[in-house]
Parts: sequence; structure tokens; C-alpha cells
Amino acid sequence: MTQPTFQTCLTDKTTESFQTCNKNMIEQIKKVYTTIEGFDTLTINAYSLGSIIVSFGITIVSNLKPQDLIDRSIELSKILNGSFELQTTGLVEVTVPSGLVHYHTDATVNCKTKEDLGAQPLWNINNGNGVFLITNGTVSTVSTQQKQSTVTLQQVDELWEGVYICLFVQQNSSVTIYHTANATMNICLIPKIRNSTNTAYPRCKSADDVLLVTIICEIDKTSENYTVTWSEYASAGRNTFGKNILTCLFNI
Repeated sequence: MTQPTFQTCLTDKTTESFQTCNKNMIEQIKKVYTTIEGFDTLTINAYSLGSIIVSFGITIVSNLKPQDLIDRSIELSKILNGSFELQTTGLVEVTVPSGLVHYHTDATVNCKTKEDLGAQPLWNINNGNGVFLITNGTVSTVSTQQKQSTVTLQQVDELWEGVYICLFVQQNSSVTIYHTANATMNICLIPKIRNSTNTAYPRCKSADDVLLVTIICEIDKTSENYTVTWSEYASAGRNTFGKNILTCLFNI
């Protein structure tokens, strides 16, 4: 926003000039958005430079028509001589399988909208290693119909555990609206086990020899809870945690 009228909104909040500017800003925003059915509250969160950036939130308590939000935002952008970036919650819903998804099974993630947003959804996953775009591939298939999009997953593994984000973007020359929702899918992981022995090659000199052999079983450290069991002839040793490894010992 570039109007010099609102420069004093960047001054100290305790000053009279800020109070006057803030009041004027609230009046300008309310004048437009209160015409939306179900308008409830307006909150100014912060002002910052660049030229003047206003962070605010509004609450709509009834079903919001996305086109109404676009039309009112375009109108307000002309009044304030600025551009808008808005993010909504509640217009989009993401659902994932309930409970834990078993390792190497299929899963489906759905994204539904209350209104036709006239835009193609973008799917992303945050799996702890970063945010990645989901497209059609060997594991995932994305299909989209009116007001619904689905990600079908085949033979999921640890890479597909995380937060699924569904995003619709509506854009005008002065207004960009992000309709987004997310949900977390948990996968019951099967660890990759690495086995070794100490001594590596036990040598029996006769059929009557009895040798003590230590078997080392290691998996990468995770947040999963595992029960470790051994064969009936094994004597379990002490389990230890390294920096990134769980080590289990038993003797035979």
C-alpha cells in the first residue's frame, strides 16, 4: 500500500497519530468487508515497511462465497491503492486415513472444497526433510474433479509419512487468495535391520565345542516403539541407543 495518508501507522503505537491512522484503517477495511454476509470480526495484527504492509484477519461466521471475497478485496485495493495477499481457512478440507497406515499398503488422501474455486489444486507433503510437490509418479496418482481432488498412494513407506497440504490459488492483478488446508498421515514403519556377528566367523574344532557368539542387530533410531524378541536359544543382551542407531545384542 502506497497511500501517504497511512504513513503514521508505522509510528509508535502509543502516539495519537498512530491511533488516528489505525482507526482510519479499520474504518476503511470494515466499510468494504462488512458487506459480506456473516462478517463477524476484524483484527489488525501489525504494520510494517514495504511501502506499508498491513497484516489483518477477518472472521466470517457463515458460508463464504469465494467470489464475494475476491470482489470486495479488489474494491478495497482500489480504495487503498494497494495489493492483497489473503489466506483462508475453512473453505478447504483435507482428510487422511484414520489411525496408523500400515507399511507397504495403499492409502488415499482427499481434498474437498465447499465452493467451486475455479482453480487446480496443488498438493505438497512436508515429511520432515522439506516440502515436496506431489505429482503423478510410481507411488502417487493425483486426480481432480469439481470441488474434490484425491491423491492415491500405492505401497507407502516412510517417505510418505507427514503433513499433506492442499492449496488452491485464485489470482487477480491486485488480489491473490490462497485457500489451503492440511492433515497429517502417520505410517507404521518397518525398520531396516542390519545384522552382524562377533566373532564374524566362529570356528568349531569339534562337534562337542560350545562357542559364545554375540549377534548385533541395528536399526536407525526413530520415534516408533518396537518390541525386540529373540529365538528360544538366545540370551538377550543390553539394548543401547547411539546418536542415530538402536543396537540390540543377544548371545547364542
